Amino acid sequence: MPSPKYYFLIIILLAIFFSFWKLGSNDLIEWDEAEYGTISFEMMHNGDYINYYYAGTPDTRNAKPPLMIWSIILCYKIFGYTAFALRFTSAIASIIFFFFSFKLINLYRGKLFAFIACLVLLSCKVIVGFHVGRTGDTDALLVCLLTASVYFFLLFQDFGKRYAVFIFAILLGMAFYTKGPAGFVLIPGMFLYSFITGKWKNVIRDYRLWLAILIVLLIAGSWVLILLKKGNEFNSGNSWYGSHNAIETLFSHDTIARLTDSEFEPDRNPDRTFFFSVLDIRFNIWNYFFYLSLLLVIAKFIHDKKWAMMTLKASGSQLALLSACTILPLSIILTMAATKHEWYLAPLALFISVIITEGIIYCNNKYKWFNYVWIGVLIFNLSRQFIYVNFAKKDMQDFFLKNKSYFEHAPVVELFQMPTQDFYLYLNWHANKIEVPGNKSIQYPSSNLIIFDSRVSKVEDFPSSKLIDCNKKYCLASMLK
Repeated sequence: MPSPKYYFLIIILLAIFFSFWKLGSNDLIEWDEAEYGTISFEMMHNGDYINYYYAGTPDTRNAKPPLMIWSIILCYKIFGYTAFALRFTSAIASIIFFFFSFKLINLYRGKLFAFIACLVLLSCKVIVGFHVGRTGDTDALLVCLLTASVYFFLLFQDFGKRYAVFIFAILLGMAFYTKGPAGFVLIPGMFLYSFITGKWKNVIRDYRLWLAILIVLLIAGSWVLILLKKGNEFNSGNSWYGSHNAIETLFSHDTIARLTDSEFEPDRNPDRTFFFSVLDIRFNIWNYFFYLSLLLVIAKFIHDKKWAMMTLKASGSQLALLSACTILPLSIILTMAATKHEWYLAPLALFISVIITEGIIYCNNKYKWFNYVWIGVLIFNLSRQFIYVNFAKKDMQDFFLKNKSYFEHAPVVELFQMPTQDFYLYLNWHANKIEVPGNKSIQYPSSNLIIFDSRVSKVEDFPSSKLIDCNKKYCLASMLK
């Protein structure tokens, strides 16, 4: 093992590598990365920094607050219209996440423990993976802000740093501006931790906490007020959820209905083993170490209840207790929710890795040979992670780069049918002018590029010889006729 003084540096360097290596080289993801990229592109061009538009019409489906959208616009202005620019905020957020993860763990445990826990996270796809750290979605920024907010709350509650509660409040408000009510998903676990440790009485008696809560409400409320003043009103008959405005969509449909209504995404089957399924998908082999840790705790508790109670009260066990308290409420809520996706569990990544590391440290102290086991698993998972980021699919991106001049020199790109979101975003980046589906009887000039879908149209339907079949996006080299 390297010297402890280099542990933090190694983690940050590895985080930078896995976050940025070939960040912009692989294809865009249709859901939801390409949608955020398109909304940001249109917001940048129409100058309306409050309301969302897609293909020139109001977007009535996405009502999440705009911090991520604004960040993407800034990156567009700095780096241009590229996948790298779209994902840059998520990559930076991932690095900051590892910064605060190491610092948070080191508040309670040594640098070795923090080093191992962060290595576990770096070697699996829960942070550096799809829909989180390597895509232009909201989740990496959300997880970064939530982890940082927990760090400053712990400084306030457990270490007497009274100023920290105000930083906690600002970060929590920014988390709301990133993904709405999802910014509060760790609050139940933090309250449970305060209650079990008996510190909740001192916390609620501190006037600074109530000022912090007021700050959070003011930040979150500011977005609601902005929408009331500047937000678009929807025609409920034409809006995605039948809502009248973005406020109704955000709170009623995208939050309450998502949790309670089985018809919100009717094609999805309920998963009552959601937490364990995501552990298997996102943590790979490390999920077995998680189960090992739980079994060790249960066995020790059954064998020696007095030891278990003393351990819970020990200062070194506060981190494990915090992790358990944070994991339990959110995992139950998501398992029971009508609609959920595997990246919803990303805010628990740090705390799950803590439980895994507890098992590794315990077994390593008791059985010296176990050191070879977990290091072998680490090397295997880091290798898989490198393969994942190094050999990602890039067919569509290569097609658009290879044929960039066709899009740039065509007077107009006509969309006979709306293509998939990823295809449409590439068109926005590369075409001079796009006309969305309209009058299909129009005679297109031969100089235009026509985007059509062979599932519903035939080549013979078009007078132009320049056709792209968006249905053949997985054999893109043969698209351009």
